[in-house]
Amino acid sequence: MVVAARGEIDALTAGRFAEALSAAAAKAEGSLLVDLEGVEFIDAKGYAAVLNAARKMRERGGEVLVVASRPTTRRIFNLLDPRGRLRLCP
Repeated sequence: MVVAARGEIDALTAGRFAEALSAAAAKAEGSLLVDLEGVEFIDAKGYAAVLNAARKMRERGGEVLVVASRPTTRRIFNLLDPRGRLRLCP
């Protein structure tokens, strides 16, 4: 299953993004792909939404793969996830 986002994920939009990820994580079989290629900015709340979806997927034996090649998007994941809990794909 794929969840794709565009624009900015911040305090105003993170709630809807989290709801979409949570619903997808509840339905996905095996892997959930979070496509952030169209995201220009993501803040800590957006990162937390992805992390929560990954936690749900792991509980069900699955995983989350994050596609994020923009430096601004990758930077937040590198800063907030130094241990690499989330799999980033170029």
